[in-house]
Amino acid sequence: MNYYNENTNKIRRRKVSSNDSVSKPVENKQSVERKSNNNNIKKEKVKPKNKPRNKNKVIKLISVVCLVALVICSAVGSVVTISALKGAPKVTKELIEDTYISSEIINVDEIPKDLKNALVAIEDQRFYEHKGVDYKSLIRSLLNNIFS
Repeated sequence: MNYYNENTNKIRRRKVSSNDSVSKPVENKQSVERKSNNNNIKKEKVKPKNKPRNKNKVIKLISVVCLVALVICSAVGSVVTISALKGAPKVTKELIEDTYISSEIINVDEIPKDLKNALVAIEDQRFYEHKGVDYKSLIRSLLNNIFS
């Protein structure tokens, strides 16, 4: 058989099987005896490692346990919250006005300085820097309204 194909200038490789008599070298009697002795030795079976599969099972089990614990904790928390709210009064506008809003008028001097500073910081940080109208904030607000 010719391994060289002249048409394509490529070497063709022939598949060689273990039963092919051409590919087997000639063996002498001693090498045949050694091979037969080697074949009689019992080989240990090597078990394939299943660690990744076991690791995945452990991760899956931990995830399921955490999910079940989360559902149980959520249910218990819901029951506790509902039972705590059972005796609470219904929140209405009248309740808020009667309980938290006072109609007393007090003098500015009676308001603590920190409360004044907190209100100013929440509403307008540069309150003491401008003369009633903050042009920077107006322009920023206008641009924000135009582009969004």
